[in-house]
Amino acid sequence: MNKRDMQIIVLFLAIAIIGIVTSRTMFKSDGIDTYVNIYVEGKVYKQVSAVKSQTIVIERNNMYNEIKVSPQSVMMYDSNCDNKNCIHQGEIIPDSMSMRIMDGWIVCLPNQVSIEVVRGEN
Repeated sequence: MNKRDMQIIVLFLAIAIIGIVTSRTMFKSDGIDTYVNIYVEGKVYKQVSAVKSQTIVIERNNMYNEIKVSPQSVMMYDSNCDNKNCIHQGEIIPDSMSMRIMDGWIVCLPNQVSIEVVRGEN
C-alpha cells in the first residue's frame, strides 16, 4: 500500500464516522411528547400518550385491529381486513415520521380505523 491508498482509506473512514454521528444527532429524541390519536369511522376513539408501551385492541362488527404503541414507534400490528395494507404501511417512528409518505398516519380503509401520531401538545 502506498501513501495515496492510505489517504483514501482515511478519507472514507472519516466520511463514515461523520455520517454516523450526524444521523444519530439528527434523529435524537428532542424531549417533545408524542401522542397517538385513534379514529374509528372518522371519530376520535381514543387518545393515548406514547410515553409507555401499550397495545390497543379495537373490536367491533367482526372487525379487528391491534395497535402497538411504544416510545420508539407506533404500528398497526394486526388486522382482519382483507388486504392488510395497514400492516404493510410499517411503523411510525416519531423522530423521523416526516420522512414517511403518509407522515404520521396509518389507515385501515376496510375497517375504517386510522392512527395519527402527533408530536407536541395533545
